[in-house]
Amino acid sequence: MASAALAQTVIIGHKWSDSAGWYDAKTGKQLAVVPVGVRPHEMVWSADHKFAYVTNYGLNTWTQTEPGGNTISVLDAAGRREVAKIDLGENHRPHGIERGHRTGRLFLTVDLPASVLIVDPVKRAVAGRVAVEQKAPHMLAVTRNESRAYTANAGSASVSMVPLDGKGKPVAIDVGGVPMGVELTSDERMVWATTRSGNQLVGIDTRTNQVVHRIDVKGEPARLRILRNDSLLLTSLIGSGELAVIDLKTRKEIRRLPVGKAAEGMLVSGQYLYISAQGDNKVVKFDMNTWTRVLEIPTADRPDPILEF
Repeated sequence: MASAALAQTVIIGHKWSDSAGWYDAKTGKQLAVVPVGVRPHEMVWSADHKFAYVTNYGLNTWTQTEPGGNTISVLDAAGRREVAKIDLGENHRPHGIERGHRTGRLFLTVDLPASVLIVDPVKRAVAGRVAVEQKAPHMLAVTRNESRAYTANAGSASVSMVPLDGKGKPVAIDVGGVPMGVELTSDERMVWATTRSGNQLVGIDTRTNQVVHRIDVKGEPARLRILRNDSLLLTSLIGSGELAVIDLKTRKEIRRLPVGKAAEGMLVSGQYLYISAQGDNKVVKFDMNTWTRVLEIPTADRPDPILEF
């Protein structure tokens, strides 16, 4: 993540406008809009922050049965343009995407076949595929040594531990509901997942692959961010259009703030939190020191993922 002092621009993916937009982080002014693939879903930086990689899902929702898209758009951040599309071949409906800490490779989920793909960003080609053995893997988290991934499987009410090093087989952990977001704590001893229809946050011990915590959070939690030395968890509530703040030491909800319709994508940048309100076509910026709303950024149709530049 770039230094907050240098973050002057945010890039926002517009799911239903099939584009990405560059916006001034202080004023919210739109600086550029670049077409990408159909129904872009998630974005991640290259290690040098020169390129942003966008998964082109191809469909409105994971419940559809069509093949969907099979590309990743490569965006030149400074040039504000698409410079390439990575062809995923037989792998369709790419969704969550993360960059590996060790190698810089890209790890992403695809629905068909349900897998974690490994993409070489230099060759711009698929380098490997590991089966998840569950339905509709949504978001994912990858360990720092890139030996394991954890996928939230929206279609199977589970979170999977997926070995990326060829050692062992995937382990499915029942969490209930419709899992969507997933994130590791900084010490990687816990992985937390949201269950949208279950209205819960679920904590899984990564040493045993067992559920050890459940926190009830009404409003359909969708995405999550863990911060402040694993003491706070932020979750967007797509059903109620809010942000919930959870104290992970007490495992209690301590704050709830209105955002807007279909709140989902989140970016933490220093003291600031950006969160998308898809149904209102805007991104809201909060100061996390005071939990006050400091900016609203009007966007194109259905904003979701956010990066800083």
